Formats: sequence, structure tokens, C-alpha cells
Amino acid sequence: MLVSFIVSADVTDVYGLNILAAQLKKLESHNVKVQCFYIFYDFNKLYPQSVLDDLTHFCKGSDLIGISLLSSAYRNSIHITNHLRKSIDCPIIWGGKHPTIDSDDCIQHADMVVIGEGEDTMLELVDAINSGRSYDQTLGTWIRHKGTVIKNEKRPLEQNLDKYLFPDYSIGNKFVLDTRNMRIRPMKSSDLKQMKNWYPTMITRGCPFRCAFCTNTKDLRKMRSRSIGNVIAEIKEFLNIHPSTKRIFFRDDALTSMPMEFIEELSSELKEINLPFTCSGVMSSTPKFKEKLTLLRNAGFVGVKMGIQSGCERVRREVHTRPESNKTIVWGASVLNSLKFDKINYYMITDNPYESEDELVESIRFTSRLPRPFSLSLFSLNFYPGTALYHRALQDGIIENKEEALQESTMVFKNTYLNKVFLLVRHLELPPKLVDYLTHKERYKNPKFQKKFDRLWRYLFSSSECHRGLEVPKLPLLRMLKRKRGINEFMSHTFGLLNFRWLLWIIMNRSFSFYHRLFITPRVVNNALK
Repeated sequence: MLVSFIVSADVTDVYGLNILAAQLKKLESHNVKVQCFYIFYDFNKLYPQSVLDDLTHFCKGSDLIGISLLSSAYRNSIHITNHLRKSIDCPIIWGGKHPTIDSDDCIQHADMVVIGEGEDTMLELVDAINSGRSYDQTLGTWIRHKGTVIKNEKRPLEQNLDKYLFPDYSIGNKFVLDTRNMRIRPMKSSDLKQMKNWYPTMITRGCPFRCAFCTNTKDLRKMRSRSIGNVIAEIKEFLNIHPSTKRIFFRDDALTSMPMEFIEELSSELKEINLPFTCSGVMSSTPKFKEKLTLLRNAGFVGVKMGIQSGCERVRREVHTRPESNKTIVWGASVLNSLKFDKINYYMITDNPYESEDELVESIRFTSRLPRPFSLSLFSLNFYPGTALYHRALQDGIIENKEEALQESTMVFKNTYLNKVFLLVRHLELPPKLVDYLTHKERYKNPKFQKKFDRLWRYLFSSSECHRGLEVPKLPLLRMLKRKRGINEFMSHTFGLLNFRWLLWIIMNRSFSFYHRLFITPRVVNNALK
């Protein structure tokens, strides 16, 4: 039996699918073969014909095709499913976050959907298909059968996460999309080069918070954890194969929600690894936040990420259903600053129709007053099916076309003056008083001032657009000479307008950082930690 998994992501970004592929290896002795296709691509574009044809070629002979998808891959998943059905006669099953939160819609396109975590569900399903047994009653699935949909009960969440094999990062029977020629090819060792920089893993599953924009369903909020010994064993096994890996990245949603005793044991055991660690899930409102972060820092954690979402308490509380006060967030940010983490990252959201212009200004100003240094991950708000915010937007008529809403990028922002100021706060450590000046109504409501600001924006970024991918000015490199460009062209680039933009940027960057870190940050931290 041949099972083919397809996902619109890089191999390092699909921890769950790699675990699932490992589980199905338990059936190798029963002649079950698994192949995986990691075909990361721009979600706003449909896959070209060359990719669809390659998928059809490699998936020929499959007995089951699985497509794992987030909401952003919904349109392309339909595109792939329809194309594969023309040439391959086998069931196509969808799984992942989107089919879990929007099962009613997904079952209209797939033959089956997996709801919730899929390790045990897929193992049971594949074993039944391979053995010729009926699989219509498999827990955790919806199945189309003779014009009806069999809606089976959800599978209870597995509490013993140690039972699952470690994620499969072997390159055999793996394929990737080469975006240079838009063709699918077998995976090579070099495709795992990102692993040399960081190895992604997870200690826990679940998140106790109830953010209105998040796709964690009620069941998936329950915190569950692997044993610490199991986590350490996974890391050591990977390091034995890839000893040059530089750091370990824990992708947990809410690691600091775990009990103090757990964090103490984890910190003690991680010291043996002797590598730097980073983590994506810390919340300043969790009990004993400072004590837990101190332990993690001493264990080798160098980077953390924390969700703030908005600097306006009303928006956080009434729109996002987040519990933290501004005072708690500033205190948490001050704790991180005082512990001298190398990398601190905050998540913020803009383009929120339930956030007024004045509240957006409040959010921008609040961000500018957080202790520096930090990096800012700014996102445009997306409405994901099944979330509380999605249902609210539907009811209020904000979502008019579901498919278009799913394709909106979180990285591209509405081209507004305030969003550009927010992005400036992301790129430069602007002093709070300068941010207050830029976000004063007399300024941003003044067309003449906006026109001057737009000219500066175009000069700095060589673009009038407003998105996360904007590049800051850079100094031309000597490699221009190696490309056999003329010396005159090189000199004009080096000493001309581009170089002055770079020089202006460096002056602003260094002077703003010096001022904020010398005069603003110490005062904020000292006041917060008193």
C-alpha cells in the first residue's frame, strides 16, 4: 500500500506531519510505504501546471493521498485535489488545522477529513484500508459514503504523548518543490540545511488561553506534555545525526503555563544539551513568570516570543479575549529585558476592523514604549473559520467572500499612514516622543504632512507598498565587481544616492537605538520591576 502526503510548507515547518509519517512506519512490515511532498509556495498563487503534473506522476499508484493544510492553503488544496482526481483513482483525505475547524466545508472537496490530532486516526485508517477492513467508523474522521457524510465521533485526545515516535527527517521517499524551475524533485541532504541553524520540536500541546482569533479549538486548549526524558532523547537522537546543529527551537504555544516543578526539571535537564534554545510561547500573565523565565535563561534559552496582539486594553480584552493588562505586559517585557535574552520578539496585530483609529494609535505608542531591544512580528488580522472572531465578522458583514478572506496575507498590510508608522517602529527604535508626534491627529490627518511622509517612505524603502517584506537600505557589496559590472556603475552605486540612503538609515538606526536604550528603556524597566 502506498500513502502519499502533500503539504504546502517547508519540511521544518510541519512538525505534526513529520510525526505522523513516523507513526505510519510502524506498518512497514505490512507492506505500507509512505512518501511525503513538501511543496512550499506563495499562498496567493495557484500551483502552475508543472507542479500539478509532477504530483500526478509521483502519486501514481497511491492507495491513499493525504493533504495537510492550514486555512491559507485552502484554495490550492482544492486545486491539487481536483487535478489528482482526473488521473488517480484513490481516496483523498484532508487533515490539519483547517479541516478541523471547518469540517463541513472541507468534506465537500475531500473524500475524508481528519478532525483533530491525526496520529492514531491515520494509523488505524491506513491499517484498515491495507487489511481490507471497513474504515467507515474510524474515530476522528468524516467520510463521504454513497451520497451521505458519515460524521464519526472525535477521537479522545491522547494523554501519553511519549507513545509517538520522534518526527521523521530522513530523506528517503521525500520530495520538495524547487521554486527556481517549479518542478518537484527528490529531497537531498542539502534541503535540510536549515536544520544546521535550528532544530524545531515541541514539549507540550495545547494552550489554556481562548484568543478569539486563534484556531485552537476547545479540545485543543487542554495542556498536555511529553515527559522531559522523552524530549531530551529526541534532541540527542537528532544531534547524533546532525551534530553541527546550532540551536533548538521549541514551538510550544504556552510553555510558561506549565507548573513550576516541570520548568525546574526541564531547565536542569536541558543544561546537558549545551546548546542555545529559543521558545515561541511565553505569556507574562502566567503564574511565577519571572521565576520560570529565570530558570529557562540559566538553562541556555537565548530567545523568546510573546504575543501582545494590541497595545489597547479594550481591544485585547473585548476583541481578542486576552486577559493581560498593559501593566502586566510592560512588567513581563521588563523581566525579559532584565534577563538579557539575546532575542526578544513580540507579536502584534493591525488591520483590525474592531479597533478604532485612536486605539491603533494607542497600540503603536504602547509598542514604542516597550523596553528595547526587541523584534516585532506585525501581522494583518486574518479571520479563520471556526474562530469566535470569524463568526463575529460574518455576522457583522465584514466577511463577504469566504475564499477571498482565506487568501488574505497576514504579511501584507493596508497601505495606510498609521500602518507605515507601525512598520517604522518595527524597523527603528523610534523614541516615544517622536512616535507621539507622528501619530498626532494634526499630523496624520494633514494631507500635506502625509505627502511628505510618503516621500520619505519611498526614499527609505524604494517602495510605496506596506508589507513585512520591505528591505531596509543596504550598502552595495564588492560582489558587484565579481559580476563583471563596470567600475563606473559600481562607483555610482557605492557613492551615489543608494549609499546616502544607507548612511541616513544607519545614522537614524544607531542614534534612535542609543537614545532609547540609554534614556527610555532603563526608566521603563526600573519602574515596572519595583
